[in-house]
Amino acid sequence: MAAFWFKKSADQGSPIAQYNLGNCYKIGQGVIKDIVETYAYFNLSGISHEPARKNREKLEKEMTRSQITAGQKRSKELQKEIEAKINAKGEKK
Repeated sequence: MAAFWFKKSADQGSPIAQYNLGNCYKIGQGVIKDIVETYAYFNLSGISHEPARKNREKLEKEMTRSQITAGQKRSKELQKEIEAKINAKGEKK
């Protein structure tokens, strides 16, 4: 259930929820273990959350260059998805 609620909050732009969701992907808690998704959420959260930046840097040492590139691409996709959800929510008010 934690991953579900972290996702809901992450989709609203919460860096801490994004970081926590990244940790869920890292260990496979409530979601399928996925290093690229972990990186993407750490990268997104790391814009303003120092622990996420530090963990992203550690994670990079375990990843291939293509995995890092995929994580960076996924991070940009997530950012666009989150912005679209936030904008759509604002338009409904």
